[in-house]
Amino acid sequence: MKILVAPDSFKNCMGADTICSVIRKAFSETMPDAEIIGIPLADGGEGTAVNLTSALHGKLKYYAVHGPDGAIVNASAGILPDGKTAVMDLASASGIELIPREKLNPMIMSSRGSGELICKLADDGITHIIIGLGGTATVDGGTGLLQACGLEFKDEHGNPSGFGGASLMKIQSIKESEDFKKLRRAIKITVLSDVRNPLTGKNGAAPVFGPQKGASPEMVDLLDKALLHFAEKMKNAG
Repeated sequence: MKILVAPDSFKNCMGADTICSVIRKAFSETMPDAEIIGIPLADGGEGTAVNLTSALHGKLKYYAVHGPDGAIVNASAGILPDGKTAVMDLASASGIELIPREKLNPMIMSSRGSGELICKLADDGITHIIIGLGGTATVDGGTGLLQACGLEFKDEHGNPSGFGGASLMKIQSIKESEDFKKLRRAIKITVLSDVRNPLTGKNGAAPVFGPQKGASPEMVDLLDKALLHFAEKMKNAG
């Protein structure tokens, strides 16, 4: 008998590779004559980069960046055999699993570290980055990531608008720095996502994903309005 074990991760519990090991061990003990194959899966969230890197015979590399709450974390990215392509998850630097559940708060959590990871990969000579989008602790519209890459968001007084979902309402102007322009020219980005939600509205980012990131109903309403404000500013800037 051949048995294929192909789980996704159990969020906030075990990674897909650990689950594979546990299930394979259980089958081996009860069905010693069976051929048991383990293939960890992921849906664009946590574990995607690790699984792709392993399947494509790349190597993981770790970088110190800011986590969603500002603390330093060791985020991983997979460097593929061509030496020019990397695979990363937003969740590695900005993931929900990095924050204790009782401290989740998308009003202040930022994707800054994911942008720092992109910059560090570019500094290492990477020219193509494949990014899994799921599993973050943030509802900041990617502004933290963009700020880390050099896009400037300013408030009405010309000061940086800050980090986190609540800061989106402060944005009044958007400007590309020279560093951002240089990075944009140097890096090709491919995103991996399994959802089609719009940015705002009843099926938007805040109502659908905000609660799992710690947003109360009041926060969801504020975040949805903040994302709409951000979208309007981005449209006018473009």
